[in-house]
Amino acid sequence: MDALAKAAGVKRYTLFTDAAGSAYALRHAAARKSVRRVVVDGGWLPSKSAFRALPEQMSTAMGELGLADWTWAKQSQWRVGPRMRRKIALRGVLRGVLGIKPLGLRVRLSGVLSDDALESTVFQRVQTTIASVQLNRVKQPILLLMGEKAPWAKTVPKQLKALPSKRRVQLVTIPRAGGMPLLEQPLATIEAIRAFVR
Repeated sequence: MDALAKAAGVKRYTLFTDAAGSAYALRHAAARKSVRRVVVDGGWLPSKSAFRALPEQMSTAMGELGLADWTWAKQSQWRVGPRMRRKIALRGVLRGVLGIKPLGLRVRLSGVLSDDALESTVFQRVQTTIASVQLNRVKQPILLLMGEKAPWAKTVPKQLKALPSKRRVQLVTIPRAGGMPLLEQPLATIEAIRAFVR
């Protein structure tokens, strides 16, 4: 980011990230005065408790169809190729994240999900990264964009109430969206970002 900002001639900038990259973005912001603000598309702040709650939240949101896809993809690694496993796993995850349980029943998927998403070692690395984030060191304002159908929609407000610096965090709930507001409801999401950066 530093090299990109320097090449663009930008001294201060807004960091935009999805929930998966929020730990890295917030660590970057905490270490640099050049970051003016942070926008998180997906709506949850990285913490040990939030990460531990994620599997149960995803399982509930994915429903039986999504869990069946995920389980099949994990157990079929010796029977089918990685491309098919990625497609099936992605379909199961998207059912939960987007809040559309019948997603893909009549649609042939073409998306790609990294093989790493099926490996437990990756989850351990992510947990280590998340645990290293010290939110009290992030002085910049943070905008959380959360879809009303996101798996973590009920827990994020509670998480924010527990923050000593909650005044620096603004939560905007996007109607008719799940865990990817910018993808699902781009106009409403962009409007929320515009209001935040003014």
